[in-house]
Amino acid sequence: METAAIRYNLDRLLTLAGKTPLWAVLKGNGYGLGVGPMAQLCWEAGIRRFAVTEIAEALAAKKIPVDKRKIVVSEPIKNVGTYTVKCKLGYEVVADLTVEIQEA
Repeated sequence: METAAIRYNLDRLLTLAGKTPLWAVLKGNGYGLGVGPMAQLCWEAGIRRFAVTEIAEALAAKKIPVDKRKIVVSEPIKNVGTYTVKCKLGYEVVADLTVEIQEA
């Protein structure tokens, strides 16, 4: 699959969606590109929401920055240190996240 064709389709979908957020559902091999490169292509096009069916797919796409404004931590972190916290990442999506807080 050509990346130019995928990018054209993504741009077209984003235009048609207007203000409605789009989700990129990454699965398998990303139409032959690989999940990581497909996630990067979607991110560069402006898609900021992703879904995967396997944790390995999420790990393959890990170079995509997480919009930290969208992560809800169940309890505030007040001290420097490393913590494992439960985070709400989206509707009915909760994960354990290791967070390291450092002095600024």
